[in-house]
Amino acid sequence: MLARAAIDAGHLPSRFADRTWGGHGVGADCAVCGITIPRDEKELSIEVSIEAPINPSAVYVEIFHFHVSCFAAWEFELP
Repeated sequence: MLARAAIDAGHLPSRFADRTWGGHGVGADCAVCGITIPRDEKELSIEVSIEAPINPSAVYVEIFHFHVSCFAAWEFELP
């Protein structure tokens, strides 16, 4: 439910990531639940390239951090 709300609000991508990797937490907040992912816990991160709406040739990269279970919830909500 949190993942769907974040997608609908535009806070999370509505498509699969361009790149995904995992590792120990970096102390970032989870993109789904907002709870900090401690450094001793595993996290999954994604990279998404997004075209700038005004200048389509300008691309920027956004990185999102997830708890493993929150990542699964986000992926489940994708088309």
